[in-house]
Amino acid sequence: MKFIGIDGCRAGWLMVSSEHGNVFNCEVHSNLESLLLHLPEKYLVLIDIPIGLPKKESRLCDRLAREKLGPRRSSVFTVPCRDAVYAKNYKEACHTNLRFLEKKISIQAWNICPKIREADLLLQKHPELKEQWLEAHPELAFQALNHGIPLSYPKKKPEGFLERLNLIKNFHKNIKRWFQQNRKIISPQTAASDDFLDAFALCLAASEIPDEIEFLPESPINDEKGLPMQICHPKF
Repeated sequence: MKFIGIDGCRAGWLMVSSEHGNVFNCEVHSNLESLLLHLPEKYLVLIDIPIGLPKKESRLCDRLAREKLGPRRSSVFTVPCRDAVYAKNYKEACHTNLRFLEKKISIQAWNICPKIREADLLLQKHPELKEQWLEAHPELAFQALNHGIPLSYPKKKPEGFLERLNLIKNFHKNIKRWFQQNRKIISPQTAASDDFLDAFALCLAASEIPDEIEFLPESPINDEKGLPMQICHPKF
């Protein structure tokens, strides 16, 4: 079984995978279809992208994730409705989301819509993947690594990067060398430094399934396409 963590990056998708718990491979793929072709027969993916899109009310899983993380580290954005995700431009997306969910969307949410669409189309095309591809959030994974205690710093700050690096070090002592080696190969124009740690944390979390995993909410709420609106994370 291969355990995989996937995080969106500037060039597409950054994937960290592990088969034996101590060797962690890092790859960048321009799109998810290409990434899918490189996966073995037996694997489990945790991906930091919304799976399952709302229609007329916001997703319960996002609200529960914010509550779990607490106000300091909550970086869970409100996922736009499906019609807004597929809008032609930001203005149309805001108008559409206001009509269905009674609020406009942020420019940050709109900027990630191409990746949301990509994941949504992949899972509609390959419905069997929903058993192997689970939505996750890196901050929930890091909080689990920190024994359930909210982290002290945002991940984009140097202190936040070091805080997350040290948490991973408790499970993989060579994480600093691993990061430096992959940073030499994968440029900042391809992926930000925190993308590496986010994908790594999700890979670690994937290896905890099924024994030490929780879902928000516990029972999935399926969207209109039959995709689960549910976020998983290690228990804490």
